[in-house]
Amino acid sequence: MDNGYEQKDIFVRHELLQLVQAIDKDVLRLEYRLHKTGEESVTIVYLTSCGEHFKPVNVTGDSLKSLTMDVIRRI
Repeated sequence: MDNGYEQKDIFVRHELLQLVQAIDKDVLRLEYRLHKTGEESVTIVYLTSCGEHFKPVNVTGDSLKSLTMDVIRRI
């Protein structure tokens, strides 16, 4: 993972997670993935009474600002 993708991974797991959890307390974690195809995604993981629920968000090519807006729209 190069520096840009590593920066996104750290941002998603820390700063963005704090913001998202302040908005929606049911969010357990956020997972950033760089796929072999070059696509990027953030998975919003919710904790529900039935276990974990996963909601993927395509963030391919997004800046940190765009990535944040895309994730916030999906919660």
